[in-house]
Amino acid sequence: MKVCFIYREKRETGFSIEEVFKNVRSALPLEIEQQEFKLDRGIGIFKNIRRLKRIDADIFHITGDCHYLALFLPTKYTVLTIHDIRNVSVYKGIKGYTYRLVWFWLPLLKLKHITYISSFTKKSVAERFKINKGCVIHNPLTIKFNFSPRNEINKQVQILQIGSTENKNIEKLIEAVKGEKYKLLLVRHKSEKIQSALERLGIDYEWYTNVSDKELFELYKKCDIVFFASTYEGFGLPILEAQKFGRPVITSN
Repeated sequence: MKVCFIYREKRETGFSIEEVFKNVRSALPLEIEQQEFKLDRGIGIFKNIRRLKRIDADIFHITGDCHYLALFLPTKYTVLTIHDIRNVSVYKGIKGYTYRLVWFWLPLLKLKHITYISSFTKKSVAERFKINKGCVIHNPLTIKFNFSPRNEINKQVQILQIGSTENKNIEKLIEAVKGEKYKLLLVRHKSEKIQSALERLGIDYEWYTNVSDKELFELYKKCDIVFFASTYEGFGLPILEAQKFGRPVITSN
């Protein structure tokens, strides 16, 4: 059997989908042949579709964030993983209607095999699109952590925050720590606006971008608390990672 794993285009930030499926693929039996297909942002949608249709595979698995490709693949032999529906409320007007149609309505109606990374995502899809099919398969840990409790807290309490998108709620974290002697360990894409706010309020911080698994491991080990109080989240792997490592988590519902 040959399985083709289909990935969104390469991005400067946001690698959770790729990391999750790296773990999934490593657990597959050796007799299953694997192939990768990655969208190429530089050649346009139609050339990408033509590239994809030339691939000969028994199963196609759309790993997420490029749902519309399901429309060009065999119905019975295509699996779609849905991570969240956050952007449904972001896009408005014609753009919003088109996005909902090609990203959710048509793929959901067409495919028989759909997976969701959380019960929350499955429930959100069912409520928004009135289509209740598929099953929940939770995300696995993407890094092999060992429980590593701290014997004592840093003299300056260090709070680890991971993620660059607006829903990660860093503005509320900044508001919460201003005037206090905490240090923020920020694993995110650099932002002049955020950096300016931190410096204006005199908040101590360290910025980390493009961190490796080893570097992220060391940051979990270094911190006292993990902040992951998102305003919206399909799953939230850092919560799981922090708890596996033995760090308390400030989160949201």
